[in-house]
Amino acid sequence: SSDLAVQDLQEAIIKALSVAQTLGVVVIVTDAADGWVTKAVQRWMPKLKQYIAGHGARPPIEVLYGQELYARPKPGSALAQLGWVDGLGELTWLKKAAMLKALVRLNDIYRLETGGGNWVPIDREGGRDLASVVSIGDSVAEITAYLRAGIDGFFTDDSDRKSVV
Repeated sequence: SSDLAVQDLQEAIIKALSVAQTLGVVVIVTDAADGWVTKAVQRWMPKLKQYIAGHGARPPIEVLYGQELYARPKPGSALAQLGWVDGLGELTWLKKAAMLKALVRLNDIYRLETGGGNWVPIDREGGRDLASVVSIGDSVAEITAYLRAGIDGFFTDDSDRKSVV
């Protein structure tokens, strides 16, 4: 039945999130409209609420919405007149905008502090460096956005590139 399939999916998501959170900070990136993750969890997968919203020692998972973060070209502008080079349209760019936001805000997302309470950036001298980025997605748009954000948008030169999995 569909209820059983949703229950199985919910359990699989809980396992995936639990494992991912042992490896690092988890961020959910979606091209859905703002609030969709919260509404979907409330309606169809209520057991996920404590994993997404946080509970006790478990920190909340930040959700970034591509539709909110992507800056569409102004209607009538030269950029708006250009066609897409593939059938993915703006899906790739919605995801890239949200993924890039997560990468740019690493120190906030990772909750890194110095002894004085000041937030510090990812810091090579202090041993706090981005080692890997993992994306679990369901489309070519997801993979393309991940590569664009991880390689083109975040790392400044080849010596900065670590592993993008």
